[in-house]
Amino acid sequence: MRIEQSLGAANSKVRSTNARHAKQNQGLTLWNNLFFWRISGFASLAATVLLAVRLLTMSPTSTEPQYLAVRQAPNNDSPWLVEVDAKAVHLRPLKPIAATAEKSLQFWTKPEGASGPTSLGLVAADRPTTIPLNQLPGLGQNQLFEVTLEPEAGSPLNRPTGPVLAVGKIVRI
Repeated sequence: MRIEQSLGAANSKVRSTNARHAKQNQGLTLWNNLFFWRISGFASLAATVLLAVRLLTMSPTSTEPQYLAVRQAPNNDSPWLVEVDAKAVHLRPLKPIAATAEKSLQFWTKPEGASGPTSLGLVAADRPTTIPLNQLPGLGQNQLFEVTLEPEAGSPLNRPTGPVLAVGKIVRI
């Protein structure tokens, strides 16, 4: 009988302790849940692996450098913008200029250290012109680009013969 009484008292102490802990931990049931932590761990691991795979398989949008030049005329009347991206050179007049019927505008480039300029062709005075990169003799920092006023069919020589309308060097951006 005495054993039963002592067991009963011990069980009631355990029950009251468990009830007290249950009340204290009532708001923390999620934090004490082993299943929650396992799922969170696996989800975090999966997200980390996916991010690592994505970062390792990303390719840059452009492997070619990009350049820019604002070319000014000696008298600042006809500025031109030269943009170089991974595929082409884009020449844009920022202020349209009028060319006479017997004259045309010719676009030239000269890489640093080259012996002479290379013609990139005739360009329109009032709209953008795009030239594929494979038509350039090369591309580098401080490369010179210019627009000259030439005879209607372009320069008869392998160099500019008319006045320079705009000139400038490109810089990497």
